[in-house]
Amino acid sequence: MPREPFRETLTGLRVLGVHVEPLDTDAERCGLTADDLRADVESKLAGAGLTIVPPPKLFNDVLGASFLHLDVMTLEMEQRYAYSVRLELWQAVRLVREPVVQTMAVTWRATPLIGTVAAGALVGLRQSVASVVDQFITDRQAPAPTSERSRSLVRLHCRKRTPSTSLTACGRPGPRALR
Repeated sequence: MPREPFRETLTGLRVLGVHVEPLDTDAERCGLTADDLRADVESKLAGAGLTIVPPPKLFNDVLGASFLHLDVMTLEMEQRYAYSVRLELWQAVRLVREPVVQTMAVTWRATPLIGTVAAGALVGLRQSVASVVDQFITDRQAPAPTSERSRSLVRLHCRKRTPSTSLTACGRPGPRALR
């Protein structure tokens, strides 16, 4: 999912939760903990002006709930760790065809990071996590794309059109309707 056309989904986002997947026990023994990662992410987001809400409260009290989902996977291999870092924004969305149906969907995704690191340097992955959070903050602060190309990419992502279709699944005019 390219990040550029999905900046529009970040407009008006002021409150969100942070969910960090549990880490491998070997990684935690090397000093990389989910609690530390959560604290790092929440601190960066609060510094960017966002209000952080604990997930249970988020889903009970906040209409249009949103949360950043962080997944850091590690695999120990002969004194090294292979890793991947994935950060996604999940938001409450409604179906255009049936507006009473609300669900959660990924509306933004950072460029995933994949690599290897020495076992003794595993805690350094906190910097990698900081870099993907910076992608989110940068995209959130940047103006939403306004070009027709960007809007078209969002529409194409929502639903593939057929030659006879002039409206996308997102309910916005497709390219044929704009001519």
